[in-house]
Amino acid sequence: MDYFAPLSRRIKALMIDGLLIAFWLFLAIFVISKLGINNSKLESLLILFVVASIEPLLLSLTGSTVGQHLCGIRVRRIDSDKKLNIFLSTIRTLLKLPLGILSLATVSASKRHQGVHDFICRSIVVHKSPESAPVTERLKARVKDTDNYRYPSVIRRVFIIFLYLLISIVAVAILSALLMSESCFEGYSCSDIDGVINIGLSVLFYISVFVIIALAWQARLWGCRKRALKTEEGSS
Repeated sequence: MDYFAPLSRRIKALMIDGLLIAFWLFLAIFVISKLGINNSKLESLLILFVVASIEPLLLSLTGSTVGQHLCGIRVRRIDSDKKLNIFLSTIRTLLKLPLGILSLATVSASKRHQGVHDFICRSIVVHKSPESAPVTERLKARVKDTDNYRYPSVIRRVFIIFLYLLISIVAVAILSALLMSESCFEGYSCSDIDGVINIGLSVLFYISVFVIIALAWQARLWGCRKRALKTEEGSS
């Protein structure tokens, strides 16, 4: 049986990897600058290549990044216990950061606790040694209660997600117009208070995106809720 890694461990591993990437970035800049390359674009490409290749190499060779090793989790293929190859590891790495909060939401709602990047690369994140992890962190696959509920289709859930996201964008725009000064809203000059309001609205928007996607995928959001099936006794 697969025991999936909880979101908290994945975020902790990501934070550790983020610190290490910052270190490797600084080191790559220092070393490459000493090579005497006079082409700034080439220097930038070399630095990005060095930093971006670390995670795919670690995943394909060991199954985990440094942060994942320290957190006791690993990435493997969904259909076997094998590690991802270098190609899939690279695709997964390139997709993970841009997808950001969308992947976090799908991890919280999908059957095998997968982010969008995991779906695309057909990978899962599991415990390296499930017996050493706390019982509350040994997550099993989520199971739909199809005997008692009718679930909305994936297409309907995706449509409702986009609808709610559109409403959220409009709501944030309206709040910005109401709360921020006119000069800041029009893009001229912003006060410190405008900056605080802007940060607050941004945080509120990202939280709403996370909640919308998670609830919709769990069929708990109005418009795509699961429906209780009538029992024979109740329908008679």
